[in-house]
Amino acid sequence: MKLLKLDWASQQAITHITEILLNKSGVDTEIVEADSLGQWFFLNSGRANVQMEVWQGNGSSPYYHLVEKGKIINAGSHLVKGRKEWWYPEHVKELCPGLPDWRVLNDCMLLFAHEFSGDGEVSIEENAGTKGILYAGPSSGNLQGRIRALELNFDVKYVRHDDVLWQYLDSAVNIQKPIILLNWNPNWVESIYLVNTLSFLSIKVTAKLSRGGA
Repeated sequence: MKLLKLDWASQQAITHITEILLNKSGVDTEIVEADSLGQWFFLNSGRANVQMEVWQGNGSSPYYHLVEKGKIINAGSHLVKGRKEWWYPEHVKELCPGLPDWRVLNDCMLLFAHEFSGDGEVSIEENAGTKGILYAGPSSGNLQGRIRALELNFDVKYVRHDDVLWQYLDSAVNIQKPIILLNWNPNWVESIYLVNTLSFLSIKVTAKLSRGGA
């Protein structure tokens, strides 16, 4: 049996636990590595048989399409609801008055313009850029499109693995530097760090109806 190993920590842990349990039951297994987008090709083509953790926020349309076409099956689900949000540490709210309202981000843009770098020992480029930086993991979708839609003066920096996000967050908390990143619930990080989430409740969705339309 070929088990897909994807690019985030919880999925990798569940996959290896499944591998151990199957091996103990006498089932031969093989780990096949892919990213969150490539998983659908691997499952649809038979290059992999099982994927243990699907987040609806990450490519849910291919998932539902393949289930409807009978290419893959949903072998079980649970009641936990996953959600992605924009996070910042507790100390940042004092540096950027008006948080958690997302509309103040442009006013505080230069606070987030320094760049975290490095996968091991984190370093910070102190020379501020011309835009703030939102950090995100490798499976975070089209964030730059959302930033353009919100007219935020920010860029996105994608890291190779979610562990790098935690390293940046830990560094920011320890030296009291501002940082904003895309994170998700449920997540162990909230049990270690005091974090807040941006509020987008002020966004008003409007629709223009064509003449005679309903």
